[in-house]
Amino acid sequence: MSWWEDYQVGEKIIEVLKQHKNPLQPHLGKYIMLSAYQIAILFKIQYKEAFFACPYKTGGRNIGEETSLAQQIALWLSRRIKDDVNMPVDGLVLSKDFLVSMNFENPDPLKPNEKEIIESSMSSDYAHTFYRYKD
Repeated sequence: MSWWEDYQVGEKIIEVLKQHKNPLQPHLGKYIMLSAYQIAILFKIQYKEAFFACPYKTGGRNIGEETSLAQQIALWLSRRIKDDVNMPVDGLVLSKDFLVSMNFENPDPLKPNEKEIIESSMSSDYAHTFYRYKD
């Protein structure tokens, strides 16, 4: 089996999305949108054992890897949304028009007071995708 299957990563990603409700503007939907980066960071914090066994870094510009956990999450969610009409997740792509940078605080799960800032590359060909649990 793969790391994804061994640790039931897909189910855990859905749980991360379910936990993020929209209390401030419910008329815009019951759940808030999270970027693939945010989902990867939350996964890392909530599911430490699975993350430490993960073959990917969280993500971000200049990580020295071709594939990140954020990319794998976005790919999995995108494919599932496309192929499964019952997938309980909505997705969207953020326009890069006039967007200069997008930075995320990436805490170390073993040292909560230590955080690095990861930057999403705005010049890349990658789409910046956001997802939320469906109402």
